Amino acid sequence: EEEYGRMRIEVNMTPRMVAYYEISLLECDEAHRLRDDSNGAAPTAANSRLTTDCVAIGLSTRDFDPSDKMPGWDDHSYGYHGDDGGIFHSGGDMIRNFGPQFTVGDTIGCGVDYTNQGIFFTLNGTFLGYAWTGVDLTRQFYPTVGVDTNYPVEFNFGDVPFAFDLETYMEKNRSLVRACLCHHPVKTVKRKFNPFVMSRRRMLKENS
Repeated sequence: EEEYGRMRIEVNMTPRMVAYYEISLLECDEAHRLRDDSNGAAPTAANSRLTTDCVAIGLSTRDFDPSDKMPGWDDHSYGYHGDDGGIFHSGGDMIRNFGPQFTVGDTIGCGVDYTNQGIFFTLNGTFLGYAWTGVDLTRQFYPTVGVDTNYPVEFNFGDVPFAFDLETYMEKNRSLVRACLCHHPVKTVKRKFNPFVMSRRRMLKENS
């Protein structure tokens, strides 16, 4: 609004301190899956479900080569793997068991928390905790998913509501910003009203 030479603009200056996305593992036509698994041969009970199926979710830099690696198998990526529930970074050996295994019907999320330089994961809307903190986030990271299965994977970057309550999670960041502003208040700069300038502008407008 503008009145008597003053303009008030309300802008939300809260920094975005969280980045997050989710994937969902979906069912597919079983006959199609069996045909793909057996390379066209008749389906058998042995190949009705591959035990080697794996989907891994995480983050990576541009230097990550996805052609022959799962997220977490090198220094340029971090990953949470569904076949064993482990987290990986800098190699193919599991760092530790992190969370449950996940498979078809599950929704898994991966997020970056810039307040503690942490990478966290969720499963079906439940916060699993931080897999890493103190990560060098000056590097540019990208959502990365490794897929070793014939089941389809659906991505959600916020176009539809997340399974995880991200809004409630982000409230702690807003509280942190408010606390910082209380200790370091932002000075408000007001534009002074000058009646001469306003009158001169009005005259110029009338004479134009």
